[in-house]
Amino acid sequence: MQKDQLLIKEKKIGIIGYGSQGRAQVLNLKDSGLSVVCSLPSQSKTALKAKEDKISVLDNKDLVIESDIIVLLTPDETQGKIYKNDILPNITKDKLLIFAHGYAVVYKEILLKDNIDVALLAFKAPGPVLRDNFLKGINTPSFYSIKRDVSGNCSKLIEEYSTLCGSKYPLRFETTFEEETTANLFSEQTLACAGITGIMKTSFDVLVSNGVSPDIAYFECIHKMKNMIEMIHGKGFSEMYKNISNVAEFGDYYARDKLFQGSLHKSMQEIYNNIKNGEFHKAWQKEQEEDFPLMNKTRKEDSRHLSEKMFDKYGE
Repeated sequence: MQKDQLLIKEKKIGIIGYGSQGRAQVLNLKDSGLSVVCSLPSQSKTALKAKEDKISVLDNKDLVIESDIIVLLTPDETQGKIYKNDILPNITKDKLLIFAHGYAVVYKEILLKDNIDVALLAFKAPGPVLRDNFLKGINTPSFYSIKRDVSGNCSKLIEEYSTLCGSKYPLRFETTFEEETTANLFSEQTLACAGITGIMKTSFDVLVSNGVSPDIAYFECIHKMKNMIEMIHGKGFSEMYKNISNVAEFGDYYARDKLFQGSLHKSMQEIYNNIKNGEFHKAWQKEQEEDFPLMNKTRKEDSRHLSEKMFDKYGE
């Protein structure tokens, strides 16, 4: 990709938000020679960080007016209000609005204008990893979707933005807003968050309740997971099995049905259905309206879990 021939070199990019993902994208684009600014609330703790990084900080309204490409990288629950108050009144024809997650659009918290380009670009790495990969020249996977291409340049701009931010073919995959949202929520609720943490905590609790030392239980049920995931991530399940003992492999096959008893697929299907039919969205709206009772309660309970003391002792 010849940088002097890039369409995006002519564009000013404005990123709303300077958190983990926002900072990584701003710095990667800046290092790629692009014109980029960010916007933050005046009281934001990250405003100082942006200034230390020598990034111009605007308010949302001015950023939308001055930028050709607007990237919304704030928490999902804030996006509807930001779009209504700051983006909708100020964005003009043929500008490009990029989302990192389709949630607010899919669940109609944002109703898009007809005369602007709209796209999704979701990097499949936390901000610090995206930044570190960029600095090391490592390609980061990403998902993209072109929802509306009024200008005729949306696809080209997304390809260039993605490449200069650290993700290129063959690890850039086309999707839709709906598919990305469903898959992301589903993986969080069944595996990446609830699944992994739930299995680790439960196995830890069972060992401790049966007289095993919390230290031993920690290393067997929690600490070990990093090595297992790294083996799977690098070579796949079959290679992981080649690197564990025969008794460990047999134990997998012996206990698999006993552990899940055929109910895991049913439970996951129910979670998937609740995402698709809007039940999860309703529950999330209710959680926000009531000032996060479930989140506050669970955070407090989790902070008292015995495994947290093991993290204090042995965590990196």
